[in-house]
Amino acid sequence: MIDRWGREITGIRFSLTQKCNLNCIYCHKEGENTSTHELTAKEIERVALVGAKLGIKKIKFTGGEPLLRRDLKEIIGAISPYYEDVSLTTNATILTKEMAEDLKDAGLSRINVSLDTLNEEDCEKITGRNCLKDVLKGIESAGDAGFYPIKLNMVLMKGINEKEIEPMFKFAKENGLILQLIELHTSKEGSLKDFYRTYHTDLTQIEERLRQKSSKVVERSMQNRCKYFINGGEIEVVRPMHNTQFCSNCKRIRVTSQGELKPCLLRNDNHLDLKHALNAPDEEELISLFKECCLRREPYWR
Repeated sequence: MIDRWGREITGIRFSLTQKCNLNCIYCHKEGENTSTHELTAKEIERVALVGAKLGIKKIKFTGGEPLLRRDLKEIIGAISPYYEDVSLTTNATILTKEMAEDLKDAGLSRINVSLDTLNEEDCEKITGRNCLKDVLKGIESAGDAGFYPIKLNMVLMKGINEKEIEPMFKFAKENGLILQLIELHTSKEGSLKDFYRTYHTDLTQIEERLRQKSSKVVERSMQNRCKYFINGGEIEVVRPMHNTQFCSNCKRIRVTSQGELKPCLLRNDNHLDLKHALNAPDEEELISLFKECCLRREPYWR
């Protein structure tokens, strides 16, 4: 599928649940409103297989916290044969070695772990729990199960953790991990807009300093992100805010845990409800909704 702006849709970001065992201060809940309804494993499989049929090659499972889904292994096992890349974003607090091995056996390709600080007090301030040791154990479990690469997602916030890039990079490099610096973001009318104004850190200057220190810079096709190789380590920068290059190279659509297709993470006014189509006897209505989602896509920043 190719949208009106010439962007091929190659990935789905699929939220499996709104439930989470943490309460991170920057969480935007993928734009979802509170709801008790979640798609079943069979419904998730049906949506994902239609995406694969339409040429989408990558799928990333998110939450909330996706590890709270007791049927996660079954979901991944049903879907992984149809996708080239199946990844997961998790806070890793409950990721045991046995769970990690089960997910790998089911076909999970990669794991991203949310970790914003190595300071226990800051961790509690950000997540609502002093869970740092649990996250580190989860990262170790993922490594022991053979996952590679493991990426650390670090959301930068002014006055909270913006000074911790160097220790985080050192930790990542020493443990064979990739550090992703993620710009704090919200939509123009989002509920986090006041929080954003207070804590937003512009990554433009940070990215320029990384470029100057790098022995090599690689530009990814997805969202025009850059990877910086410095002294044997790797940092990737995710800078979506006011970034026309990021939007013009976005190749993802999203599915909420409630069963809505989202053309754009930053917009909440153009969703498509899948629930009626999931009750249809064939796939035609689901296919039509995917195509309509593609038509509704437009760069948020342009």
